Amino acid sequence: MGGLGRLTQEERKVQFDAFREGDAADNKDVVARVAVVLICGVVLWFVTDQTVMLIWGFGYLLLTIALALFLRRNTDTITAWHLNAAVIGSITVATWYCAMVV
Repeated sequence: MGGLGRLTQEERKVQFDAFREGDAADNKDVVARVAVVLICGVVLWFVTDQTVMLIWGFGYLLLTIALALFLRRNTDTITAWHLNAAVIGSITVATWYCAMVV
């Protein structure tokens, strides 16, 4: 297995399903994550008076919704592009979240 493009359809589907399970399978989990980040963003905005806190919170909301919708799509055929997009989306959401700490 050299790269995502060399995986069989079954292997790509297993990988895609793993991303779905980790990032978008449970509605309660997605809502809870987004709610905590939004609440923290609003509280930090009030405390620091920095608009970037609101941008961070609502940006996380939009990125998480976009990733969840992408991962919940029909998965009859999973290509290397789908896996690459799932990896990039997951990394983007995690990086956006961690950027607030920095």
